Amino acid sequence: MNIGTLASGEIVFVTPESHFFTHPDTHAGIKDALAKLSSADMHVDASGIARPEARIEGKEELTICVPVTASDTFVYSKRAPRTWHTRFVTKREPIKTDTMSLVLRQTEEAGVKKFELITAFWGPQAPREPGDSSLAPGTPEYEEAYNF
Repeated sequence: MNIGTLASGEIVFVTPESHFFTHPDTHAGIKDALAKLSSADMHVDASGIARPEARIEGKEELTICVPVTASDTFVYSKRAPRTWHTRFVTKREPIKTDTMSLVLRQTEEAGVKKFELITAFWGPQAPREPGDSSLAPGTPEYEEAYNF
C-alpha cells in the first residue's frame, strides 16, 4: 500500500506486516514527513536501510523517546513481538517534539527505486538496541548499541 512520496519523487509503501501500524499517532503526519525527505540526502547502509528524521513545523506530538541522563534510572523489558530487551527510562514524562524518525528500506522494482516504510515514531532516532538482529557483532553500530 502506497502511503506517500519523498521530496525526491520516490514512492513509499508499507506492507501489512509493517511495524508502522503499531504507531497510529504517526499516521496523520507521515505524508508531511516523507515530503521533507530526499533520497539523495539519506544514508542507506549496506543492508538497504535508511534512518532519516524529519521536522514537521507546526505539528507537535508526545514522545517517550527522552534523552537519558546520568541521573536516570532505567529498566529493560521486552516489547511484543520483539525477542530482545529494550531500555525504558523510569519516572520521566513524555516530551513534546516536532521530529518524526523513520526507518526505510530501499527497494527496486522494474528499475524504479522505492522505499518500504519499516516504522515511524515521534522523537529523535534512539540508539539501536544490542539485541537488534540487524546489527552485526563487532561493527561500530553494534558497539555503540552495546555501550549505550
